Amino acid sequence: LRALREGGVEKSLVVLGPHDAELESIVTRNESDALVLPESTPDMRATVEAGLSWIQDRSTPDESDQWFLVPADHPTIQPEVIRELLIAQQESKNASILIPTHRGKRGHPTLLSWSHVSGIREHDPDQGINSYIRSSSESVSEVEMTRPSVLDDLDTPEDYERLLTEMLKGRSP
Repeated sequence: LRALREGGVEKSLVVLGPHDAELESIVTRNESDALVLPESTPDMRATVEAGLSWIQDRSTPDESDQWFLVPADHPTIQPEVIRELLIAQQESKNASILIPTHRGKRGHPTLLSWSHVSGIREHDPDQGINSYIRSSSESVSEVEMTRPSVLDDLDTPEDYERLLTEMLKGRSP
């Protein structure tokens, strides 16, 4: 949350499952909004769509407004990456989805224009957001980053141990 704020993001929403409700106070202490879902969602897409609906119900996003997709299992987001993506979006004429890459591999966070919200909602319900992004390739710009942290994805305890070891050896995110 601090990286987002320091990177230039004005407002943040953290979508929490019912089993994560105790994190709500941490989120609000960090000057962000929290949405605690009443029940677990079947997948990340449903969680993201709940967050997008929450935003839409409380504000009037314009098609040109932007939002970052920041999965919880990408813990090493850096303010510099946020700033670089925001600058790249301003400089881009056609891209409305910006994805950070490192050595050609896609990472996170992903910056999307609000105009994609309706497309995500209309996309095949059996497909995730990655599928939507792949189907919108004409709108995508990959932004090469020098920081390997955009690839830090902690799906397993082994991923966590690997990242911890790398950080203890001096690799900064």
